[in-house]
Formats: sequence, C-alpha cells, structure tokens
Amino acid sequence: RPYKFDEYQVRPNGFLLDRYSIDALSPDYTLSCEAKSANQLDQSYSCAGGQPGVFQYKASWDQTQHFASHEARTGYAQTEAGVFRLPPALRAAANIAATANDTRKLIADQWNTIQGVPLGLREDIAAVEFKSRLSPTLTLTAGADRKHKIGTRAIGASFGFGNVAELPEPLDHVTSDANLALDYAQKDLQLGFRYGYSDFRNAVGALVWENPEVNADSYSASNKKASIGRMSLTPENDAHTLGLSGGYSLPFWHARVSANLGYSRWHAVNSMLPMTTNTALKPGNAAGTVVPCDLSDRASCGLEESVVSLMHVYTQEYRLSARPTHKFRGSLGYRSYILENDNLDYTINSWTPYDGATVKATSIEPEKAQFRKDR
Repeated sequence: RPYKFDEYQVRPNGFLLDRYSIDALSPDYTLSCEAKSANQLDQSYSCAGGQPGVFQYKASWDQTQHFASHEARTGYAQTEAGVFRLPPALRAAANIAATANDTRKLIADQWNTIQGVPLGLREDIAAVEFKSRLSPTLTLTAGADRKHKIGTRAIGASFGFGNVAELPEPLDHVTSDANLALDYAQKDLQLGFRYGYSDFRNAVGALVWENPEVNADSYSASNKKASIGRMSLTPENDAHTLGLSGGYSLPFWHARVSANLGYSRWHAVNSMLPMTTNTALKPGNAAGTVVPCDLSDRASCGLEESVVSLMHVYTQEYRLSARPTHKFRGSLGYRSYILENDNLDYTINSWTPYDGATVKATSIEPEKAQFRKDR
C-alpha cells in the first residue's frame, strides 16, 4: 500500500526521500519550493516567494487520504451515482420466502458471501495566496482555494422504523473559497475591508436504494409498502460575506474607539424530490384514505422543481475604551447579530411518512426562522 506513515505507520519498500526542497535567494527576490511524501497518498507540494517588503505569494497543493474500512460489505451494486440495486435473483427469492424471518435469513446468508467494499475518502486542496504592500499605509491580500472530497462513507437507509440497509454513500463534494482584504494603517487610524466567497457543489444530490423485501409498490388497507427508498443529500449552496472594520485613537485619556460591521448572504438550492417513491399512492387507491394527487410525481402535486433558500446575516460591534489614570481603565461596547430569513413561502398540501404509512391530508407551512441577539 502506498506510503502514509503518519496515520498508518506504513512505509513502502526501498529508498524513500520524505522531503525535497529548493531555495533561491537574492537581495531583491526569494523563492522556496518544497515537496513532501511525493507520489504517496499524503503528498503535498508548495512554492512561496516574493520581493521582501513589496509582495509575497504562495501556491500549494495537498492530498490527504483516509481509510475507514476495507471490510465493509453490501449486497447492493451502484448502477449510477447514488443509485443502488440488488441482484434480481436475490429480490425474487426474498419475495417468495414463506415468512418475513425466512426473507431476512436469506438476505443475511447472501450478505456473508459478498465481496468487501472499501470505505474512505480522498481530499485534494489547491490554494493560492498573494499579499502586496501598495504603499507604506496600504496592504492588499487575496487568496483562493479549492477542496475536492471524493470517496464513500457508511450511511443508514431505512424504510420507516424497519431494518436499516447500510449503504456506501458516494462522496463527490467540491468547495471553492475566495477572499480579498484591503488594510489601511497609520499611527492613530486603522481601516479594513474584507470580502469572502464560498461555493459548495455536490455531484450526488439524492440516494436511491431497492427494498430487499418488496418487489412492487403497493398501497391498500392491508399492504402499504414501497419497493424503493430515497433520501435527499447535502444541497448545493454558496455564501458571500462583507466586512468593514476601523479603529481610531483619541487624543485624550489613552482612549480608543473601534467598530466592526458585517453582512453575509447565504443561498442554497434544494432539489424538491417527490413526496414518496411509492407509485401506488394515487387518487382512487383502496386504502380508505383520500389521496389528492400522485404523491410519487412532483408535478402532479404542484411541487416546484427546487426550493431556494436565502438568509441574510447582519453583525455590528462598537467599542470605546479609555484609561484616564494609570490605575483606572474602562470600556463600553455594543454588539448585535441579526438573522433574516428570506425564503420563499411554500405549502405542502399532503404528505406520507416512510413511503407506505397513511397519507396525511394536513398542510405543512414551514415556519421562517428569525433571530436577533443584542448585548
């Protein structure tokens, strides 16, 4: 297995140089490059340089791999990202078993012959930083990074309160961040501006898995079962953050006044999945419950394709401090945190828990969360 000594105490056979570096120095310029654990699972590379007192830069790439298990097993095969199917022969045999216990024993016996599924993830991080002194009082700082996390982790997937099917959830997450800062500094006056952007993308928006005990959907007075389970995974989102700060030293009592203002905009797009996978939940069913629409079809029930979430966060902080005498000092401050929910209103007219229980005809109107704290 490739080298990852820090975590697994494993080294490859043969000669290994753990660290490579090269430095170039001159009165006007510096450059330093380094490679650690090259061509191994926890490898990293970086270069940094600049002109002393004028500008600096750094670029890096880092890879980290973590193993959770090499012995996990599952009877499911992932036919596409996030979609897990069972062998047709296993489903057919399970559905003709005499009792539920016979079904579970058949499935358990099958599990014991299944090849292991590795669980773990790899994270690649690429980053750049730049800092420049534009003038004796003005400094510019900028940076960006991209994190790509890919792999699998165990997740429980159930059909109501029944037995849980543990699946290897596929991970394919990309987080991109960028930041910009401008600072002005004199002896008595300091000002700062900050901007940050973060973007999260998830290539697998939902998890779908087959029910090992049910081949076909049903919804009758005596039989309410779904042949497929489904759950939504982490939605894609982005955030913008602005910040202003300043401080000024007053000419008396060694006093100083400072202020910090901030604003954040949080935005997410949540795919609206149909309320059930059970295609038997339609008007005119035989379960004795009024079903207003085909609950397995989003458009039939008037649901939007996606729900947009939007939050605004406002922060402010002010402080006045003074030291009139050598032994006496004091401060006065105020801060507040305000969260405003700007989500669109939506109503779900009917719903069903666990894809097979009784349909609930009551409406759901999610409450908008508002929050404010002053101190």
